[in-house]
Amino acid sequence: LEVIRNFTFQGLIKLSELNMNYNLISFIEPMAFSGLVSLKKLLLKNNLIKSYSFDIFSNFISEIDLAENLLKKIKKPSSLKQIKSFSILTLTSNDLVDLMDEWNKAFKINLKEIDLSFNKFEKIKFYYFSDMKILTTLKLAYN
Repeated sequence: LEVIRNFTFQGLIKLSELNMNYNLISFIEPMAFSGLVSLKKLLLKNNLIKSYSFDIFSNFISEIDLAENLLKKIKKPSSLKQIKSFSILTLTSNDLVDLMDEWNKAFKINLKEIDLSFNKFEKIKFYYFSDMKILTTLKLAYN
């Protein structure tokens, strides 16, 4: 599995968890998850994803795992603030070097857990997490 095409999962309106861990996914088209209105957990661990956009999710997603990919950049993180149920974000073991200032707006959402371990961060600005009132776990190990 290398590419997730638009509307691949159309019609799966009751699907709550989608596990695509350990594939060779390198590209996800913008409408790939369109119609997954019940999707709560998306697992994309250990693929070949280099860039990712968060503007493709329903308002019901609560967990996204993008660990062990080739991510250098996250596109449109501010779209996360519209997802009220989003609570767990895992970005472990990628190639992330910096969180853009746009993350400050995105992180004001209801995230409880963020794992940014094993990336390439040299510095994190204090205000990235300052408004996250319900954050219980922040992992920044091995950067």
